[in-house]
Amino acid sequence: GGRLALSGVLETQAKYLYWMKKDCNHQVSQAEVYFKRGLEQNPDASLLYIRMAGIYITQARSRSDQGNSPLVILDRAEQLLRKARAINPNYYENDGIDGEISLLKAKWALAKQQNPEAYFTRTAGSLKQAMSLNPKNIDLYLIGARLNWSKAEGKESQNQPTAASKYITEGLDYIRQALAINSNYAEAYALKGVLLRLRSRLAGDS
Repeated sequence: GGRLALSGVLETQAKYLYWMKKDCNHQVSQAEVYFKRGLEQNPDASLLYIRMAGIYITQARSRSDQGNSPLVILDRAEQLLRKARAINPNYYENDGIDGEISLLKAKWALAKQQNPEAYFTRTAGSLKQAMSLNPKNIDLYLIGARLNWSKAEGKESQNQPTAASKYITEGLDYIRQALAINSNYAEAYALKGVLLRLRSRLAGDS
């Protein structure tokens, strides 16, 4: 129990450091230690695998933003997800994590000027399944917002502002739903700011 709770704290810290654009590698290293100790005590704790995968996803997102490939770290997250699903195949966070992984792969494909559509489709499918299992989980709505953000950036790069604006609106709707669940959720406001800046850029106001 204690290891699981601490892994959740470290995941939150890593996300906070990501949004503050600071190094989260220390949290990742700490989490790996507690993850291994936790598995020694309870090797069938599927949520431990999910928490560690979530930490790797934050680390991969940071690497991607710095222009470095996140794929090796995402592979680690996927390995943990497979183990979590083997233990508890019906847990909603399985699909949430899968959506996060495929969305980061889509963003990296966009950065490398590759086609991200297969990853977008996988993210949307995972998100729909996760929401059917837990419609009140705020993080799922943030995945939806990030999905539409990535789609909007893709359309912007293709000089399709109308399509990009449509995805921005859909992303902001996910933010609205997230804030209806928790009006004080900082990450939702951060994502809202990103989407509004993108809208402003499309309008030529930046």
